[in-house]
Amino acid sequence: MSDDRISALPDATLCHILSFLSTREAVGTSLVSKRWKPLWLSVPTLDLDDQTYLHSHKPYSCFLKFVYAAISKTYPQRIKRFRLRCKASNTEPSQSDLNLWIFAVIQRGIEHLSIYLPFALNLPGCIFTCKTLVVLKLHNVILNAFSSVNFPSLKNLYLVHVKFPETRSLMHFLYGCPILQNLVVAGGDLTFGGYSTVTEAKSLSKLVTTDPSETLAYRIPVNILTCEIEFLRIAMFSAYVQGVPVFPNLTYVGIIVMRRMNWYLVFEMFKHCPKLQYLCLGKKPTFSQEGFTDQVLPYLHSVPECVSSTLKYCYLVNYEGLECELQFAKYIMQNSRGLMSMRIRSIDRDSQRNLEKLKELSLLTRTSATCVLSFETLNE
Repeated sequence: MSDDRISALPDATLCHILSFLSTREAVGTSLVSKRWKPLWLSVPTLDLDDQTYLHSHKPYSCFLKFVYAAISKTYPQRIKRFRLRCKASNTEPSQSDLNLWIFAVIQRGIEHLSIYLPFALNLPGCIFTCKTLVVLKLHNVILNAFSSVNFPSLKNLYLVHVKFPETRSLMHFLYGCPILQNLVVAGGDLTFGGYSTVTEAKSLSKLVTTDPSETLAYRIPVNILTCEIEFLRIAMFSAYVQGVPVFPNLTYVGIIVMRRMNWYLVFEMFKHCPKLQYLCLGKKPTFSQEGFTDQVLPYLHSVPECVSSTLKYCYLVNYEGLECELQFAKYIMQNSRGLMSMRIRSIDRDSQRNLEKLKELSLLTRTSATCVLSFETLNE
């Protein structure tokens, strides 16, 4: 019989290993032996998911009891991470449940908080001044009016289907995160110039990446961004742009078009991103028949520095083969000396039409000897 080398490891090492398991799985290890029985109580992570109970056809009350038991039995152990995923479409957990759970973990030095709910509940007010939070992930919660927001340690913020009373409330929330580095608003639109409803937006000086990648009502004014930005993805709604700032450190730009392609914005981004290396340009398939007509491309006779020297990867998503799209692909391949990849994904399912598009693209001149053209279809 071989030695149990894992059980011989120090408690701290075993607790670190258990922190990668769900809390229910970690509790299950207490049945291994007396050596393992108390270990899960010292794990500074609570990872709770109602799906394990629903798949076992247990009543939802069993899950609620388990959450309360896990929080109470680990007291006063510090809780660094708390992840709550509730996917059941009933009325539980209740607002009072959520309030008690979040209050309990905040009192114990929470650093990573992730809340995923199937229906919107209010985030309790105690969270808005949590000084220990480093990562905050919220899905389907309501952030009502708040008088004060103070997250002095928050670096990563993910807001997915989060409801604010108005855009001004969202900006007030962001300004309470002075060292924020990474921002994801799944349900947002980065707004240039006059489209902002916030008149005196302050800069988030530490922000490095931002990804407003989906399509809900809130628009983030571009003047909150700074020269530190390296990654930017825009959900573009409008065909009008007042101005684009300079992003000297920006290397990745993704532009997702919601209605009409704004080629002016695309070329303006080129002129203001001298270090651009990755460009992803595409459109939502659901809008492919609304406003996507051929247009005249601006600035074709000028070549910005990033296009000629730094651009390495270009990805055109949901390509329809319009003359303006072909013209844009031609412009990139003819003028990008360092281009390594021109990747194109067709929106068409017709194999014959896709073959014709590929023939057109294959005939385009490539200035870069290392440029690889790849053509993908929805069937692949």
